[in-house]
Amino acid sequence: MEKKTLKTVLMCNHCHKETVHELHYINETLDSIQCGECCGHIQKKESEVQTLLLGELAKRITSKPTRMHEEMKEDFWRFASNISLRVATKPYRFTKEIIEMIDEVNQHEE
Repeated sequence: MEKKTLKTVLMCNHCHKETVHELHYINETLDSIQCGECCGHIQKKESEVQTLLLGELAKRITSKPTRMHEEMKEDFWRFASNISLRVATKPYRFTKEIIEMIDEVNQHEE
C-alpha cells in the first residue's frame, strides 16, 4: 500500500479562500483533503476505503498467475531459483499486507 501527500492551492469550501491544501492519496486514489488555513477536512468514508483496498487486493490476487507466467517467460532460471523462497514467505507478506489494510480502514473510523 502506497501513501502519498501532495500540497496544492485550492478554493476551500469551509473558509471560502484560496489556500494551500494537503491532498492525501492511497494507491493513486485521493483519500482526503485538508485546508492548511482553517483545517477543514474532507475524507472518504470507511466503506469506500474498504472497497478500494479490497478491490485492489482481489485484482492483484487474480492477476498473480499471469504475472508469474510473464516472469517465467522473461527469465526462467531466475524465476526457478526464487520460487521456493517466494512461496515460503508469501503467507507472511500477505498477512502483513492485510494487517496494514485493516489499520488503514481503522484510521478512518477515528
